Amino acid sequence: MSRSRRYGQSATRVLTAACLASVVAACSTLAPQPSLRAGEYLVPVADFTGPNGAELICAGAAFGGVLHGSAADPRHVWMTYPDGSRAELAWPAGYRGRFDPGLELLDVSGRVVGREGSLIDGGCRTADPHVLRVELAPLDSGALRLA
Repeated sequence: MSRSRRYGQSATRVLTAACLASVVAACSTLAPQPSLRAGEYLVPVADFTGPNGAELICAGAAFGGVLHGSAADPRHVWMTYPDGSRAELAWPAGYRGRFDPGLELLDVSGRVVGREGSLIDGGCRTADPHVLRVELAPLDSGALRLA
């Protein structure tokens, strides 16, 4: 094989690798995260991807719980069942918790959609069977509704 042909193949491989790296980097960049202000923390994002890569369907389950949070907790926001046991929660991308001093849960637009002590009346399991996703009803209703 000639030197120029080997050089051409090497250059093609380098360019292909560079293009692939650019595509991977672009694909790994998700929707922009909101700017965090003092006292705000990103909360875990719900994953609805099943084992085969298909999106999980939420049929909803009715249960009762109360929303809680702490800036010192690694997950920042969780719920407790009436018996006091804890359940981990995940949220749509861009949601965050604010502690000023108690929990306020903010949606992607910065609107307060839940507070410490808000009621939860249902939700869905995520790809992690130990994590629930609940969708919040309007705050003035006093309840959170099925995701």
